[in-house]
Amino acid sequence: MAPSTIQPRRPTPRRARASRCARWSSGRRSIRPMREHHGSGPDALHTPITLGSLSLRNRIITAPDAGSDVDRGGSPLPRVGPIYAQAAAAAGLVLAAPAWIAPDGAGALRSSGIARESHVAACSTVTTAVHAAGGLVALPLWHAGRLSHPRVQPHGGWPIAPSAIAARGEIVTPEGPRPYPVPRSLDASELPTLVASYATAAEWARRAGFDAVEIVAAQGGLLEQFLRPESNQRIDAHGGSATNRARLLVEIVEAVSERIGADRVAVRLGAGEAEVATWLSGRGLGWLHLVPPAGSDDLAEYAADLRSRVDTPVMLGGGVAREPARYAIASGAADAVVVASDHDDAALTVVPNIASPLLGHRDTWAANGAAPRDAEPDGGTAHA
Repeated sequence: MAPSTIQPRRPTPRRARASRCARWSSGRRSIRPMREHHGSGPDALHTPITLGSLSLRNRIITAPDAGSDVDRGGSPLPRVGPIYAQAAAAAGLVLAAPAWIAPDGAGALRSSGIARESHVAACSTVTTAVHAAGGLVALPLWHAGRLSHPRVQPHGGWPIAPSAIAARGEIVTPEGPRPYPVPRSLDASELPTLVASYATAAEWARRAGFDAVEIVAAQGGLLEQFLRPESNQRIDAHGGSATNRARLLVEIVEAVSERIGADRVAVRLGAGEAEVATWLSGRGLGWLHLVPPAGSDDLAEYAADLRSRVDTPVMLGGGVAREPARYAIASGAADAVVVASDHDDAALTVVPNIASPLLGHRDTWAANGAAPRDAEPDGGTAHA
């Protein structure tokens, strides 16, 4: 793909734009333009929303902490189904634990995979439980890249990355914490196979009953490693300019969309990726899941800034508490919000039915294959 082909697509008009806020004040500075106002008050989170092919009964997204409840091969254990079903009873959409799309993408001792037939069979029990509870569930597609170690990969493979630059920090291995090794730089001839692995994983996810997939290009994983100049120092068509660094993500989005339909595909992006979000706009994606910077004190403003650039529904991640979540929806800054699930009062007020000892610990990076904070290029949170 020539660099010039990665261009912002012309946004398609939304039928729902009849009522539109011309301007929204965050209290610090004004952000414009905004889309439809979703209403205010305690019911703002509980209005229905359509994200691609999915019709959600409310705008509450949950990410239950069941990422470590898998066997050594990456298949979920039987107890995962009831955990997700409980979350689905209250939420509009459940985000499953990120699943690696190839064995060399594993980034923790026990992390989910979607790379073989056994994964499809095991995940089917989870999606069946969610659907029986009347819920919807999406599977994030993950590759750890350099945030891995031979001792945590199913077949002992060596970590791969855009460039041979080790991540900061340590990873937990059977022998205890170890520094991240210097990864092997991917050869250009290997990238088409990587793209195909994402498309195949998405197809397997659909066969397993997942309603959509989320391509994770945040939280320090391989695709964010390609996006960041600190970790991508390639001199070929996938390195150098911002356009080139985003090329792999765009190729994967196109391949996955062709395989399962763009309206069942979402992308998770980290802080500072407004330009990438613009390139993804107009492709008919289900949503963009934005993970705010760690410690951000104005999540709605963060979402609103990017939302004004794209014509794709925006999901605000980061584990948002009650009032910021309601404000983000009521103001039109975001279309849906990933609520906090770490047992604070605000989270339990937002979604009382998912208060459970099985949920929480959203910063336990090893449980879901994400990176510890000191190893992330953007310093963002390690969970949805």
